Amino acid sequence: METFISIVGSICGSIAGTATENAVGPITQQLSYLFKHRTKFQNLRNKVQELKAARERVEQSVREAKMNGEVIFPDVETWLTVVNEKIFDQAATQLEEYEKKSKRRCFAGCCPDLKSRYQFINRVSYRPPVQAIDINRPVKDYASFESRTGAFNGVMAALKDDNVKKVGMYGMGGVGKTTLVKEVALQAKEKLSFTAVVFVAVTQTPNMLDIQNKIAEKLNLKLDKTDMDVRATRLRQRLKTKKKVLIILDDIWVTLNLEALGVPAADQHNGCKILMTSRSLDVLKSMDALQNLSIETLNEDEA
Repeated sequence: METFISIVGSICGSIAGTATENAVGPITQQLSYLFKHRTKFQNLRNKVQELKAARERVEQSVREAKMNGEVIFPDVETWLTVVNEKIFDQAATQLEEYEKKSKRRCFAGCCPDLKSRYQFINRVSYRPPVQAIDINRPVKDYASFESRTGAFNGVMAALKDDNVKKVGMYGMGGVGKTTLVKEVALQAKEKLSFTAVVFVAVTQTPNMLDIQNKIAEKLNLKLDKTDMDVRATRLRQRLKTKKKVLIILDDIWVTLNLEALGVPAADQHNGCKILMTSRSLDVLKSMDALQNLSIETLNEDEA
């Protein structure tokens, strides 16, 4: 009897062991598949995010290069096209298929090689653009003074006129020309929709290279130390990228050659306006200002 019981027990134990093995085996495989599936899915999502970040860096570099008048390499343009039109579509489709159908074959070698698509990028930062107007708001209500209203309104009207490219303001030293044009600069941005307003103070003995650098800096343009004609060409190209730009040259003492500076002529860029101030009406006329407004001293009550 004992022998019989022992044999039955052995057989039962064998059956139980086999049943357990048969049950646990598939469950283990399913769990393994699930974890691997999720891991591969997360890896793909991570690669897509990395590729998006890489694309943004390249696109920013391209925009900055174009603003500087540089030519983009064909392979860079091709890379952006592939990323925007193909890779994201493939990755997005596969992620959607996973979420809707949970098909494993998407991760069995069919996923795009996202890593190889962005490994060549080595630029990680760029210079942030500076504010074109680095001035403080003038004295409150200065432009509303009765003696200033006419000149202020005249300048604003001239800036709206497509037929007027150069505007001049003249008056004796200390009369408030700079204060008035600073208010014009702010109003031009806020009310006249100028995409860029560049304010440059010109000294009594102007340095053309220095003026070029100041204009370029406000436009986030880096000028190399080449000859002036090359710098002027690059500056002109940069200004042409702005649909509507106002350049203010304050306190001019002698005639400046704007073409040599790199300021585009009216037939080159009609959206570029020039506002100049000087103590001398003759200087403004010599620079072909079409409309010149006189700034008189404040009356006793205003002062």
